[in-house]
Amino acid sequence: MESQLVRLNKYISNSGLCTRREADDYIQSGRVFVNNKLVEKLGLKISLNDEVKVDGDLIYPYKFHYLLLNKPLDFDFNISGKKNVLHLMSSLNAVNLRPIQPTVKQFSGLVLISNDNQFNNNISKRFNSFKQLFHIRLKNVISIEDLHSIKNSPNSKNIEIISIDFVTDGLQNELGLEVSSGKQSSILNLFEKYNHKVISIDRVLLAGLSKKDLP
Repeated sequence: MESQLVRLNKYISNSGLCTRREADDYIQSGRVFVNNKLVEKLGLKISLNDEVKVDGDLIYPYKFHYLLLNKPLDFDFNISGKKNVLHLMSSLNAVNLRPIQPTVKQFSGLVLISNDNQFNNNISKRFNSFKQLFHIRLKNVISIEDLHSIKNSPNSKNIEIISIDFVTDGLQNELGLEVSSGKQSSILNLFEKYNHKVISIDRVLLAGLSKKDLP
């Protein structure tokens, strides 16, 4: 399937940089390059996959969005899925939205989402250094002995535990886990090591952002 073609001035305007008329002025002034080639004539149609630079800066045919979402438990990022997280944000009319970090099936809670690839890549590289707090629910109660073993076990390279304890006023299958490094899959593996099945992982704090920061 051929990529959709759009007029260059519309591509530039959709980036939020300027209006279509102002985009024409940029083009005629020799300030626009498509795939590293100068474009000075109006009316050119290009692919959405083409690389466009204005004054040397790379632009994209859509506005950037930076979102903090409280993801429901049964939703995922599978485009063909019935419960796609992106459906919850359809009113934004945003394109190319992606989660900063992949999520496991049992996961709910805070997720960073953006369509700014450079932002996503930069955050992804630093993600494991962000402090995170999870509310974890296990299938069965966990013994104090197992809890102490997890607390005192040498942290693997995949997860660095700051603290772990029972949730106040919760059952003995509900835990609060604070980590400064670690993926959700690493958390699952940690509890599987002690023969405990994780039912749900709810991220309530991420890099200083909490659910209280949501409207």
